[in-house]
Amino acid sequence: MKSAMLAIMLIMIVLLVYRIVMIKQIEQTQVAKDVVRLHTVAASTILFYAMTILDINDTVALASYGLYFWCSDFLLILFFIYINDFTQETFVNKRGGLILGILIAIDGILCGINVYNQMLFSVVLSGDKAEGYYYKVTSRTWLYSYHKLFVYMFAVMTFLLLAYEIYKAARIYVKQYYAILYCFLLMIATNVVYEVLNLEFDYSVLFYGITAAGIYYITFQYVPKGLVEKTLVMVVQNFTDGVVCMDIKGRCIYANVYARQVFHVDKDTRVIENYYRSWKGDRKPEEIEECSWQGETEINGKQNFFAARYRGIWDEDNRFIGCYYVLHDETEHRKKLEEERYRSNYDSLTGLFNREHFYETVEQQIVANPNVKYSILCADIQNFKIINDVFGIERGDAVLRSLANMFRNLATGDTVLARLSADRFAVCVRDEKLNHERYLEELDLISHIGDNNSYHARIYTGICPIRNIKTPISVYCDRAFLAIESIKGDYQQSIAYYDDELRKQMLERQHMVSDFRSAIAKQEFRLYLQPQVDEQGTMLGAEALVRWFRPVHGMMLPEEFVDVFEKSGLISAMDQYVWELACKELQRWKAMGKEQYYISVNVSPKDFYFLDIYTTLTTLVECYEIDPDKLRLEITETSVMKDANKHLALIDDLRTYGFRVVMDDFGRGYSSLNMLQDMNLDAIKIDMEFLRRNEDPERSRMILEMVLNLAKELDIHVVTEGVEQKDQLQYMQELGCTLFQGYYFAKPMPVNQFEKTYF
Repeated sequence: MKSAMLAIMLIMIVLLVYRIVMIKQIEQTQVAKDVVRLHTVAASTILFYAMTILDINDTVALASYGLYFWCSDFLLILFFIYINDFTQETFVNKRGGLILGILIAIDGILCGINVYNQMLFSVVLSGDKAEGYYYKVTSRTWLYSYHKLFVYMFAVMTFLLLAYEIYKAARIYVKQYYAILYCFLLMIATNVVYEVLNLEFDYSVLFYGITAAGIYYITFQYVPKGLVEKTLVMVVQNFTDGVVCMDIKGRCIYANVYARQVFHVDKDTRVIENYYRSWKGDRKPEEIEECSWQGETEINGKQNFFAARYRGIWDEDNRFIGCYYVLHDETEHRKKLEEERYRSNYDSLTGLFNREHFYETVEQQIVANPNVKYSILCADIQNFKIINDVFGIERGDAVLRSLANMFRNLATGDTVLARLSADRFAVCVRDEKLNHERYLEELDLISHIGDNNSYHARIYTGICPIRNIKTPISVYCDRAFLAIESIKGDYQQSIAYYDDELRKQMLERQHMVSDFRSAIAKQEFRLYLQPQVDEQGTMLGAEALVRWFRPVHGMMLPEEFVDVFEKSGLISAMDQYVWELACKELQRWKAMGKEQYYISVNVSPKDFYFLDIYTTLTTLVECYEIDPDKLRLEITETSVMKDANKHLALIDDLRTYGFRVVMDDFGRGYSSLNMLQDMNLDAIKIDMEFLRRNEDPERSRMILEMVLNLAKELDIHVVTEGVEQKDQLQYMQELGCTLFQGYYFAKPMPVNQFEKTYF
């Protein structure tokens, strides 16, 4: 008997270890980890019990029984955890788990101490020479009851958990839980019999392996009968796609909800069968290849579109047994396609063509009508951002829609309309349909904005005749906007034509852009300095200006090329070049002992978007080892306004590093006082043009005096630039200004001349 028990237990241990290896290779889920732990502890429990029936000595037997009893504790706990995870229930929280851990630890300690003083149980050698000797438990003490209470308490908890799951689970899954419950109850019942009858061997240990095998099968291999079929039926029934199954005789054996809606049937499927017969005609269904088509139907009063796909069904012996349709609802897809097609061709705000669709449509139109003369008319609202800022975005959108409606009202025949971008519109119209007077009248009607028509929007229009059908329409639009640029700021004129002179200017701008890189490389851009002086005429520093010494053209002033570089995106590269030239000069002055002088450089609005200004400037001053205080930064208020929070933070960072920041062109914007409030500045520059623009000298004086007093209170220096006459100097001195720049003192000059004059 002993030999048979040992052989069976050895086989079980080997099988359990084999399954542990298999599980680790196929799954890594939490339930799989629970099963691995169960198998590991079950194998350990069987191993320790096997050691108790080996005839070694009393100490080994006591230790083995103690480990056997302790592992049985773990086995029950792990079984409970497995059921908990397998059924996705949560019956024990963290506090309960801690209590259970303490209880099992106490049981383990008692089992360990028992080896030395037999406070739980004793062992006695039994058997005979023929069957073999083995150790069995005897003399159980009252403390042994603690171990049994712990074990049976967990057994009851596990039983209750399984019973609860059997009660609440779907009927199709109940057999799984019953199988686990039967294995568990058989294992516990055998153990109870062993304890009550004091049998020679604890046969319940054999059911540890059997229960583990059952758990392995139920967890990884068993699928309840009918589950696949019922699941598939439920899934197909709730498909958003329609499914129709036909047998070999052409009878409809299944149609889900959407399929019945498509064919407008409830229980009677003859409509579906008639459709099938009509569709296949004289063809044999088994000879029809897989195919698809599109259809439409009305469902609940709405037009629905579907895509149908046909497939035949063959059994494992390649015999035709039927076919099925899948009807995919295309309604939403088609709706989205229509919306995307509309969005790709039309402007969502105005309903006019967008840029790309306008270009494409006009090109097709002029190709189709080669003998008709067309012109491109483009319109642009001046300072449209002000309308949005002052009156709100909704009012700005209303202005754009009004302009779009105006163009619709004026359109005749084959006129094509578009909104190219924010406030830019384009029209392709026959030359003979251009009516300037009516157009201007309509513009005037929609240009009055605000309460009581308080604001008059200035709308400029450029017109470019189409004379070469091979020239892209985008080029004609660019030329029309170029014509607009030529009259912007002119309040007497609002319509301009593109002509040869404008074309010449445009080509010259293109040449400037193409020559820029080589001009940098050849050092054609040279640094000029204009001194900044105090009221005694003492030079304190200078503003860095640039001149382009361009071959053939000679010296070009900034007003001739800076605007071109700003529009082409090259201004940031130009600024970087000037900053570095200024740093080189400051480094030379430092070596000459003239480090008390500073140079101011301009920071263009686009630098904030195309450059990492902080990194660029700090790298330059560190590279040339100059004091950042000597490289002063002149920034216009318009540079900061577009993204005030971000740019004000950058200015603070620059000042913290040591740079001094000057607001250039103070008073030219519409929010200068706001900037004084929000921006931390070291100085502001006021152009004498500020005074010339106002016809009321006394009013100008009052405003200027207020600004100077405010700057003084804020500890901000004021530099007056554009001083050309002595009376201007005296006037500003009377108002309290102490720093000046202008032709009265000196014109911008090359660096060497500046040094000869002031050093």
